[in-house]
Amino acid sequence: MARRSVDDLATHRPPAPPLAPSPPDGLSLPEQRLWREIVGAKPAGWFDVSSLPVLSEYIRAVVACDRLAGLLHEADEKSMKRLLDLRDKESRRLGALGSKLRLLPVSRYRSDSAAAERPAAGAPRPWLDGA
Repeated sequence: MARRSVDDLATHRPPAPPLAPSPPDGLSLPEQRLWREIVGAKPAGWFDVSSLPVLSEYIRAVVACDRLAGLLHEADEKSMKRLLDLRDKESRRLGALGSKLRLLPVSRYRSDSAAAERPAAGAPRPWLDGA
């Protein structure tokens, strides 16, 4: 491999980081907002082309769960059971899709490394400070 000159090294620019994927057509405004929040919270390259349809479905499931939760507040006894069933179904779908995308903390751990990261018994509990 040929050696590069000082001038060549000085003018060389590293490749541009990958652009965050923009929301696909067909998502509502709340869904597009959630897309941008999720994509913005993850490092560049977290989502590849093959995971974008799964992310779309995850976002639809989040919004559907929120809508169903809102409907539950106004539901009568007759419709409440049906709405609860629908919300539970969407919640399971949401969990499965979130795990596939490695968005949930549990999906980022392996059983062998989880034990090493678990705090020792008797370790301080930050939520009990000042109690």
